[in-house]
Amino acid sequence: MKEKTNRVNAPQVMRTIKKLMSLAFLGYHFNAHIITRIFRRKRNGLKAFLQFYQRDQIRPLPREWGQKLPSFSACTQCRVCDTYCAKYAENPHGMAPSFLVGCLSRSLTDFDLFAGVPNCGDCTTCEKHCPQSVPISEVMRFMKDMKQQTTD
Repeated sequence: MKEKTNRVNAPQVMRTIKKLMSLAFLGYHFNAHIITRIFRRKRNGLKAFLQFYQRDQIRPLPREWGQKLPSFSACTQCRVCDTYCAKYAENPHGMAPSFLVGCLSRSLTDFDLFAGVPNCGDCTTCEKHCPQSVPISEVMRFMKDMKQQTTD
């Protein structure tokens, strides 16, 4: 009869050790996370955020404008509105409607830069000719409201 020897399978032992180490690592970090959550000092959320970004003049958006913002991003920068804008035709060095809508549709901008916004005559001619039906008059109104909020 052949005797059975107790051989240790090295790869299997290594896999077991790796599993135990990963479970120990996971357990350590889980417990560390729980302990830090218990003893972490409380922050005042929105108030701290607004205070931290006060110099950047980040303001909360009113709910009505937050809902309209996605419709502003339909602008494809075709610049058709520039050709129909009477105020831009008078002063081609001013801010074109496509520039204002493009800036707003990509990200919220520094509203202090838009000193030319009040030059909009609210005739809505550019809006009527927009192939994407972007509400340009509402964009201008939004810019004016936000400019007024930053100066207050």
